[in-house]
Amino acid sequence: MDRKNVFPLGFWNYARLSGMGEHPVRDWAEAGMNLCHSPHFVPGEDDPRQMAALLDECADNGIQLILDDPRCHWTGALSEPEGYKARFLQMLDEFGRHPAVYGYYVGDEPWAAQMEEAKAAVRVQRELMPEKAPFLNFNP
Repeated sequence: MDRKNVFPLGFWNYARLSGMGEHPVRDWAEAGMNLCHSPHFVPGEDDPRQMAALLDECADNGIQLILDDPRCHWTGALSEPEGYKARFLQMLDEFGRHPAVYGYYVGDEPWAAQMEEAKAAVRVQRELMPEKAPFLNFNP
């Protein structure tokens, strides 16, 4: 995405990847979306090839995604850093390096007790994929 000339427009996606149906990206493109939260991918249940195909379709339509995969979420980043890094690398190898990936969903509204874990996840993601943006949603 040419960040100089494009206003990011997207939505928060609550759907599971397996429930998206055929060609949801067509609707997103027709609505003018260009930076969206991805459907939720569940490792071991969802097919990585389906996410890769969705990313291909996004790339064809000028849309980038913030990937929602639990291997990106902050859980374990501080308490089990090697396991977190291994899970994140697995996601990268499956589809996380795709050019339509804008960044990775770290989590939603961490409490004070969760903040260090969330910050650790952001650090790992920046270390491994400095060209992508970790996304962490905060309370207002």
